[in-house]
Amino acid sequence: MRERGIVPELEVFDLGMVDYANYLIERGVLRKPFYFNTLLGSLGKPGATPFNLATVVRALLAGAT
Repeated sequence: MRERGIVPELEVFDLGMVDYANYLIERGVLRKPFYFNTLLGSLGKPGATPFNLATVVRALLAGAT
């Protein structure tokens, strides 16, 4: 992906997925820019509440989109 200039989008449903993305970033597997899609409010995902959204967004790295 890197060779072709493809920037991955990461879909996160919960804090564990954010932690895993941070793990990949720390090891250099993923590099800037970081694009995250936050998915809430459907079956099997946290409810679409202001609290859940703020919690996931606060866990993202500074500068992530």
